[in-house]
Amino acid sequence: MAGDDLVPSHITKLLGVAPTLAYAKGERYKRSPDGAQLIGRTGVWYRSTDAFESGHLEEHIQRLLDVIVSNPEKRIQLKRLLEENSLRAVMTVFWSGPAGAKPPEISNQIIETLVSIPVSIERDFDTDYQTPRHKHRASAS
Repeated sequence: MAGDDLVPSHITKLLGVAPTLAYAKGERYKRSPDGAQLIGRTGVWYRSTDAFESGHLEEHIQRLLDVIVSNPEKRIQLKRLLEENSLRAVMTVFWSGPAGAKPPEISNQIIETLVSIPVSIERDFDTDYQTPRHKHRASAS
């Protein structure tokens, strides 16, 4: 979640989980313990599922949804907090597969749930590079 008026502690209190990274606009933070000190250009509250060991993208998404929509009242409060503070909620999903693999689908039910909050979805799906089987020759005469 991001926005100039974001107060990270409000999001943490509402959702009842600690963020992976959070800072307010103008606040000093580090992306990693040994990283350079940065200053937030906008407020950010970020939660990662990297530690959750599953090879299924929808299980990672569901893990985050359980935090956001496990309680209907919490969902309403989150929606209100986003609107009242002009905050933007984005769920970025990453997937990487072998060359030629088909990226995973995100079910319509999950998309509809996210849109209703509103949370937009950014997909970062990538496959390994595959060397062409045949070399193309160019010739000129």
